[in-house]
Amino acid sequence: MKNDVIIADIAVMLRNIKRDDNLEIGPNTQISMLGIDSLDFVDLMFMIEERYDILVEFNANTDGTFPFDTVGCAADAVRLLIEQKHQTA
Repeated sequence: MKNDVIIADIAVMLRNIKRDDNLEIGPNTQISMLGIDSLDFVDLMFMIEERYDILVEFNANTDGTFPFDTVGCAADAVRLLIEQKHQTA
């Protein structure tokens, strides 16, 4: 799966979380700059896991930092998890 498709999917998820259809989101968008709190981030992780049938390792109870800085980094991580899943299947 191409990163641009994953980026578009994550952008839709973030717009849904923020309830703002006009939110400008691209690969270099800093997730923390969108006003995403830890609960929103957990929602995002669940959405990603459900959409791609993968498991994203994230513990919101640790230091509270997000495992990816940008939407592009998130897409890279998702693509790698998808590839790993297909290799083990």
